Amino acid sequence: MSIALSRPSCHEHSSAALHRRWRRSGGVWSLAGAWTLLAGLSTGGLFDLGVVPAANANPPSGAVTSELSDLLGFTVPLQRSTLASPQTGRVAAVHVELGARVRTGDVLVQLEDDAQRARVAIAEALAASDLEVRVAQTRLEQSRSELSRLEGLELTRAATAKELIDSRAELQEAELELSLAQFRREQAARDAALQRAVLNEYQIRAPFDGYVSEKLHDVGETIEPGDGILTIVRVDSLDVVVDCPIGHALTLQPDQVALVTCAARRGDVREARVAFVNRVADAASQTTKVRLRLDNPGLEWPAGAAVVVRFGTAAEDAKRGAADERGRGVGGSTAQAYEPLEHSGASRETRP
Repeated sequence: MSIALSRPSCHEHSSAALHRRWRRSGGVWSLAGAWTLLAGLSTGGLFDLGVVPAANANPPSGAVTSELSDLLGFTVPLQRSTLASPQTGRVAAVHVELGARVRTGDVLVQLEDDAQRARVAIAEALAASDLEVRVAQTRLEQSRSELSRLEGLELTRAATAKELIDSRAELQEAELELSLAQFRREQAARDAALQRAVLNEYQIRAPFDGYVSEKLHDVGETIEPGDGILTIVRVDSLDVVVDCPIGHALTLQPDQVALVTCAARRGDVREARVAFVNRVADAASQTTKVRLRLDNPGLEWPAGAAVVVRFGTAAEDAKRGAADERGRGVGGSTAQAYEPLEHSGASRETRP
C-alpha cells in the first residue's frame, strides 16, 4: 500500500473540526461525540483518508511473468532400490563393497541355503522317478488280461456274470490309478521347479546397472523377509527436481530444454530436458514439482547436489553466450572428465 495525496474531502473537514473541538474541550469526549467520529470515518472510507492501492503492487504468487527467474532445485538418482530377500536366513556372503559398480543380474548377496538345496534334491528325485507310473501300468495290463480271459469263459458259461462285472470294475480302477500316478509325477516336476525358484531367492541379484550406496547388513547376520541388505542407485542419469510456479509450469512441454548449473561442480552447466510436470500443485506455495532428465555418464555430478535451473529465453541466451565464448576460444565448460568406473569397482582416474 502507498499513501497518495489528494484534495481534502468533506469528511476530512468534518474530521478536522471534530479534532479541534476535542482539543478545545481539553480531551473530554462525550459518548455521542465518539460515535460521531466513528460514523465519519466509516462513511468516508479509506480513499477519502488518502489511502489508495499502490500501482506497482507485486503480483500474486504463481502468476505468469514474462520471464522466469532462476529456480533452485536438487538432483536425485534416476533409480533407487533397497534390496531384500523374501526368505528368512543368515547372510553367508556379501560380494560387493560400498561404492562398487554392479551390472544387471550380478549376485550381490548369498544367504545360507543348505536346507533349501536338500529340498531341491528331494523334489528333483521325486520328479525323475517313474516307479508309480510303471506300477499302475502293470496293474492295468493285468486287469485287461483278466477281463479278456473271463469274457472267453463266458461263451462256455464257465464264468459268472458277477465275475465279469468285478473284472470290468477292476479295469476301470486300474485306468484311474494310472492317470493318478501320471498326475503325481507332473506335480512332482512342478514342485521341483518351485523349490529351485525358492533356492534362487537365497541369492540377491542386481535389478539394474548401478552403484552400491548403502550396506545395511553384513556376513553372519540373520535377516527376516523384507529386511534391506544393500541399496543401489542409478546415477549415470539424474533427475533434477525443482518447485516451479504453477503459471510457468503449465507452459512447459515434454523434452523442453533447460540449463542446469551445479554449484558443487564449480559452475558446471549442462542441458536437461523436462520429463514430468506434476498436475497436483501445493496450495500453500502455489508451486508444483517439475522433474528434468540430465545425462551423467561419467558420474561427475552427485545425487543430492543443489542446482540452479533456468528455463525459457534466459536459457537460450545463456546457451548462445556459451557457444560464442567457445567460438572465440574463451572459457568453456569447467567440467572435469572422468573415466567410467570399471565393473570391478576400481577407483576413477582423471583423464589427461
